Amino acid sequence: MSTHLRHKMHVNSLQAYWEGKEELFSQRERDILLAVRAKPLCTDREVMMALHFGDMNSVRPRITELVKDGLLEEHSSVEDMTTGRPVRRLRIRDNPTLPQWRGQGELRDLIQEIVATQAP
Repeated sequence: MSTHLRHKMHVNSLQAYWEGKEELFSQRERDILLAVRAKPLCTDREVMMALHFGDMNSVRPRITELVKDGLLEEHSSVEDMTTGRPVRRLRIRDNPTLPQWRGQGELRDLIQEIVATQAP
């Protein structure tokens, strides 16, 4: 089961949700993955700026989901250029995975594209 807000969702419910979606990733998730690919070891704020958003909440929830889903990982921390506080630095995982309920076909293609062009 997966934790969702204040309750747990059964795997079957999650699978039914994702089967009803045409794509496994939203456009925002794709944009975030491409931004991290372009600048490995970036912060949430750097992703926000790369995508030309003005609010951290425009990217942070999707980043957190991509970390939980196993595509991105928190590599280290650095002092935020605006707040001066320590923040996470992200990178694409070396062996990205997704929960079974999120599918594999499109994931395989997207991961191959991203990892193949990722800077070392």
